[in-house]
Amino acid sequence: MPVLLKFFEDPSNIGVTASRDDGRNASFFIPKRLEGSNAFGPLVKRLRETTSNTAAVAASQLTDLSAEGWKKQFPATVRPLAAPWQQLQGGAMDNLRQLDMRRADLLSNGPKIPPGTTDGEKLRLTFSHDIQNAQTVAMLTPMQPSALISAVIGNRELGSLALATPSLRAKLPGDIVERLEQDVMERTLADQYARQLPKVKPSYEAPLADAPDVDAAKAAARQAMAAFDVSRDEIAAVEMVLKSAVDFVAILGDVSRAEAFGLLNG
Repeated sequence: MPVLLKFFEDPSNIGVTASRDDGRNASFFIPKRLEGSNAFGPLVKRLRETTSNTAAVAASQLTDLSAEGWKKQFPATVRPLAAPWQQLQGGAMDNLRQLDMRRADLLSNGPKIPPGTTDGEKLRLTFSHDIQNAQTVAMLTPMQPSALISAVIGNRELGSLALATPSLRAKLPGDIVERLEQDVMERTLADQYARQLPKVKPSYEAPLADAPDVDAAKAAARQAMAAFDVSRDEIAAVEMVLKSAVDFVAILGDVSRAEAFGLLNG
């Protein structure tokens, strides 16, 4: 038998391994947590079930066929994997695009233009914003990295401007850039939620209260950022699943990764 197939399940993953006599092997696997994902659960489940069925069919065929016979049969055997693999790929690409668009929006340093603003007023606001940005960049540019970090961390406007300006961003260490992005995104979300959530209700201690509920807005922003991180982690996990399927098919058919990718990607 040119290939040995073995199903496995551990506390974290479920899948199947293809092994060859020369020691090469590859496992198709799915993290169990992905099957509970709102975004990917059904897609992941379909790919797992199709892969399991395909592996079972392949195991039977490998028993009856010669190495040459399996080589000819292999493309038809793995063909059913293409559709669920592509659906999962497409779902991950769609979610990644949405996350990237949301991230870009939260990090945006564009002018704040109220709904209903006329075209002429939009031009005026944009021009004024650009002039102010240029002046701020001129002020920040001479700063040493330590002073620049102190100036931008904790300030949504300065932080987003520093991230959007290559000459300023280049002064910031990678970990600071990551921290600054998280800080700007969370502060932007908090500002958005502060406008959307109910205001603080008057109470005995503050009978004239009529301000945004800052604490509720900050809590909602933290929850949104946590959900954002979960989505990123799930997309990264899906990418690993897709690659594992390619590796599995490559070993199963004794073909290159490029050929296996072509069979799945179409």
